[in-house]
Amino acid sequence: MAREITGVARVALLIDGENVASAQAGFILERAAALGQVDVRRVYGCAERMTQWSADTGLARVCTATGKNSADMRLCVDAMDLFLRAGYRAFVIASSDGDFTHLATYLREAGCHVEGIGRADASENFRAACHRFTAYLETPSEAGRLVGEAILTRTERRVVALLRQVGRPGLTAEEIGNRMKASHGTEGHSFGGWANYLATRRQLFVRDGNGRVSLRLV
Repeated sequence: MAREITGVARVALLIDGENVASAQAGFILERAAALGQVDVRRVYGCAERMTQWSADTGLARVCTATGKNSADMRLCVDAMDLFLRAGYRAFVIASSDGDFTHLATYLREAGCHVEGIGRADASENFRAACHRFTAYLETPSEAGRLVGEAILTRTERRVVALLRQVGRPGLTAEEIGNRMKASHGTEGHSFGGWANYLATRRQLFVRDGNGRVSLRLV
């Protein structure tokens, strides 16, 4: 059973960039934001494997030395530092790698909330070590074309519905934010602002040269 979080939690999001595709950034960020205020958002990997993770995902890239498990070790060290020195008590670890089982177990036993995000075939031990594990579709853009809104989060469905109602040429990120707040009370600060939210969901939304956003999947 997932541990209940009271109040506004400070959440640390740590992504294994060598194990997770950048196309999952939007989904992962929204899952993390559902837990609280995501103050730390990092993706780890050696520089050669991090080219897919561009700066506009809203994540800090932590490039590690080339070598087996180098990125995994750095992620674990940072997680312990955030727990012991910075006082974080809610962690989202995005990976399908069983090597993070010990980290998740330690944090959980220490009283932290630990949420895992990864592929459906992720390590069973890692999944079991987390309070909750959420599996993502490995090819969200293709899956979106096949099953449409069935795979979308609640906020994504609401933005899709809004843009379908408006039609082209669409709305600016600011206009979307204003309407989402007025209709649903959804604030953009929890996931780094609406411009960042939309930019990390390129499989769903496209922005024209005037900054107006419309649907990619219609």
